[in-house]
Amino acid sequence: MFKAGRSGPVNEQFSYKALCKAECLENDQMHLDAMTYSGCTCLELSTQPDDKSYHIEGDWCKHNSGKLLCDILGYCGVWNCGLDDFMCPRLEWNKKMIPYKGYGNCLREEIPVFSGSPRSTYPLLLTIIMCIIISIFSLS
Repeated sequence: MFKAGRSGPVNEQFSYKALCKAECLENDQMHLDAMTYSGCTCLELSTQPDDKSYHIEGDWCKHNSGKLLCDILGYCGVWNCGLDDFMCPRLEWNKKMIPYKGYGNCLREEIPVFSGSPRSTYPLLLTIIMCIIISIFSLS
């Protein structure tokens, strides 16, 4: 639910923004780096049943941003991801089409006009079009 007086569930567009923030992307990357460096799977890095702080199987594996999105906000999809596959929920989210955003992979397509972002090229295009229109009317 939205915080600070807003009501209703968080929509997919806001979920997209959250999952594309540096914190979420870095969280997944840091977990992957730890698994690569240690040579362990996420289940091996999770709290083990014989540990005093054990409370749930695969706690490390459940720290994936896609899994957190599923557990907290309910955007789960039909993933069929095994608990031991750390990146599966995120990779499945990356394939999801988000209305008005594109795929969930955080790589929004830019309009291939000039080399800048769409927001920076629109004022330039508008200025060029206005100059052309003014010059046409001043010639006649």
